[in-house]
Amino acid sequence: MLATELQAGLLLVDERAATAKARNRGLTTIGTLGVLLMAKEQGCLAAVKPAIDDLRRAGFHMSESLYHMVLASAGEE
Repeated sequence: MLATELQAGLLLVDERAATAKARNRGLTTIGTLGVLLMAKEQGCLAAVKPAIDDLRRAGFHMSESLYHMVLASAGEE
């Protein structure tokens, strides 16, 4: 796995199976929604809701409960 060869500190991955495989190899993972939350925490993004809504309109799949959980984590719900 390239991330292992490069000794990556963080691997961006959204697919469940790939995330599990990466974690089994000791890699730290973050998904798109986690990146958006991190961007807001660091002041690079004013709000995550518009970005998440754009992703959903573009076909990015997430459960309704995950949608609300991320918004709550961002303090936007």
